[in-house]
Amino acid sequence: MSEDPLVTAQREEDSARQAADRKADTDNLQTMQSSFYQLAAGSLERTKFAAELVQKSSAAIGTVYTGILALVYSTSGVPLPMRGVIAPIFLGIALVLSTAYLAYVAPPNEPPVTVPDESMAPVPKSYARLNTFIIYTSNMAQRRAWMMRASVMALGVGVVGISLPFLHATTTGPQAEPQTASAVPWPTPMTNMSDAHSVILYKAQVDEVLNIRAKAAAEQPPTDTLSSFIFPLLAGLLIVSLGAALPAVTRRDGP
Repeated sequence: MSEDPLVTAQREEDSARQAADRKADTDNLQTMQSSFYQLAAGSLERTKFAAELVQKSSAAIGTVYTGILALVYSTSGVPLPMRGVIAPIFLGIALVLSTAYLAYVAPPNEPPVTVPDESMAPVPKSYARLNTFIIYTSNMAQRRAWMMRASVMALGVGVVGISLPFLHATTTGPQAEPQTASAVPWPTPMTNMSDAHSVILYKAQVDEVLNIRAKAAAEQPPTDTLSSFIFPLLAGLLIVSLGAALPAVTRRDGP
């Protein structure tokens, strides 16, 4: 007895719909997992780009900063305060740490690749492979991550420290003039001599006072103190150490 054509058509339609659903689900799973693979592999490139950004930024800022210091303090005649080296110190730390993150060779610490159980269904097996790949690349990206975090903190401290020598120069530069001027008063012109001799004598006295003032100003102790260098240096090192020690914040969805 032959089957009713309507039943046959309905069964074929259902079979075709189920096949189309399975194909769509398989294609979607393949696209999603391909995106996850690309995202996980891209984490290595992103960390490399971040380290290169810190490396190039610290080198460029240090070069510009050194040129500005040479221009300002060579023309003003004021010695560079000790706080002026805070920024180059931390910019150098950022450069060294970011370079070490990229170039330092160390034994690999990635976990061994686990092979999924062959008895698993295709979908769970594909997810198991994906999880293994994500864990492997994540461990590679986070290897020596403390160097990267510390270099970012050092770069920030170096940028903030750029302003220190200029603030110091504006607050300590003019303080020596009133003390020197009051210690050596200007000479008074003499009235009991002829005009020609009085001018010559007064000019000689003025030159002598100028030399005394210049010598006194050169012999004055520097107003920059060791504490103005030690405290910012220790504060910056503390910030860099905290950045290296504190782990990255992991985002968690749900309770």
